Order: sequence, then C-alpha cells, then structure tokens
Amino acid sequence: MIKYSIILLGLLVLASNLNAMPTHDKASAEFCTMPSLKCAKAPSATFDHKGKLWLAWAFGGHIYIQHSDDQGKSYSSPQAINAVPENIAARAENRPKIKLDDQENIYISWTQSLEKRYTGNIRFSRSLDGGKTFSSPVTINDDQQQISHRFDSL
Repeated sequence: MIKYSIILLGLLVLASNLNAMPTHDKASAEFCTMPSLKCAKAPSATFDHKGKLWLAWAFGGHIYIQHSDDQGKSYSSPQAINAVPENIAARAENRPKIKLDDQENIYISWTQSLEKRYTGNIRFSRSLDGGKTFSSPVTINDDQQQISHRFDSL
C-alpha cells in the first residue's frame, strides 16, 4: 500500500502541473478542444483495491473519469459522467472527488457553480458496474438557496 501511496502522490503532483498548463500548447500548437488528461482541470486520483488508478477531472462543463492499469503509463479513453454540460467549479478544494469501494462501485461528487459568487450545489453520480455506466447526476444539498454548498468530501 505504501508503494501505491507514493505513486499516487507523484501522480497528484503531475496532475497539479497539468492543471497549471495553459490550454494552448505552444510547442505543438494544439488547442484543447477535446477532453484529454492534458487539458484536464483539477484532476483527482485514487487506486481501487486491485491497484487500478482512477482519475476524475473536469473539462468543458463535464466531469470525466479515466483509469490506468499500468500505474499511469497509459489511460483509458475519457468517459463523461454528466451528459448535460454544467458550470463546474474545478480548482483547489473544489476539484471533482472520486471514491471506489471493494465491490468496484465508483462514487463521484463535484461542485456546480451558481450565478452568485461563491455559491454552488453539490452534485453526485455513481456507477454500480465498475464504471461502465453512471447514474444521472443529482444535487444532494436539500435546499435551493444560493449559498455555499461547495465543500463536498467523499
């Protein structure tokens, strides 16, 4: 488990560096028009009980997940969690969260920004089939007030 913790720490540092990259790569003249880890906003990472690395990140109003079976050398294709784009807060503590259990269920939460500054809703989706499909996102705060429902944790 210590080995995976060290790898996860390294990947989070890499993810932070990716998040700091501009959306235009001057060296290759590529713009971020398609969802990719290179263009991910605020990635979060975790390992499942079998050692598979899972990432959750935001891009273009969607939450995406990807996984790696080889400790981050290659990744699956990005999979959108929310079909309808949202205004997603994806920075610092407001990054998407990802958690897995021993039955390969995947839980994702994120903050949907609202119009009023510093306000948001906490959104949630889950997969009960190892990431093949996800439930329609739901808002889990039980009021419609435009206040700071922005500090979710899994």
